[in-house]
Amino acid sequence: MPVFIVMGPSGCGKTSIAAAMASHFRLPYAEADDFHSEASQSKMRRGEPLTDADRLPWLLELHRRVADWLAAGQDAVITCSALKRSYRRLLMTGRTDEASAVSTDADASAVLFIHLAVPRETLLARVAARRGHFFPAGLVESQLACLEPPDPAEEPAVLVDADRPEPAVLQAVIGAVAQRLQPHRF
Repeated sequence: MPVFIVMGPSGCGKTSIAAAMASHFRLPYAEADDFHSEASQSKMRRGEPLTDADRLPWLLELHRRVADWLAAGQDAVITCSALKRSYRRLLMTGRTDEASAVSTDADASAVLFIHLAVPRETLLARVAARRGHFFPAGLVESQLACLEPPDPAEEPAVLVDADRPEPAVLQAVIGAVAQRLQPHRF
């Protein structure tokens, strides 16, 4: 039973696509932003990028959510920027050390990262247009600077061009998930 982690920098469409995907497949859904501490949210509101140390408790909490779904045999959808390979490894394994760097077959079938790829200019415009969110447009550059796009040959991931209207992105995600998971129930 897979857990789908919709990933990418702020403004790529994670929340919209993940919520639509969860609705389409009738799956539980969690928004990673809801798991940030108040201290981390305040730091981002001030325009300060989070450090790896800031992100660690958040990523561990997201891993616990993923692990709970997997233990229950529950398909689910969650968002997470998952910018670095080490973050993705932590989300899958709960471990930060290099010993967990090699994915097992169980990891590859249990979690699928869906990377929503969007050009810098589009990300900046989308984030600048948002209202009521703690993440300012000025932090997009810091996310792009640390982004390590997943390599589907090395990680359980698919890349989706998300620089187009939401319905087209959703159809591409549904197609990628269905193709990747056959003969799974989707």
